[in-house]
Amino acid sequence: MLDLAFIRNHPDVVKEAARVKNNTLDIDYLLEVDRRVLDLQHEVEEARAEQNKISKRVQQAAPQHLLIH
Repeated sequence: MLDLAFIRNHPDVVKEAARVKNNTLDIDYLLEVDRRVLDLQHEVEEARAEQNKISKRVQQAAPQHLLIH
């Protein structure tokens, strides 16, 4: 099995090797799906960072709110 990083960096080599072996795997589609996965992973990381930032603000605000009442 090939590493995705290798496929990303050498798509033409992989396509030719697949052609020689009569493998019908659509390398372009694989790379398209891989790009989408990477984009989604990045979005999840950004959302988690935002969630952590908000969580810290809530934790800081909660003690102040308790003192007022």
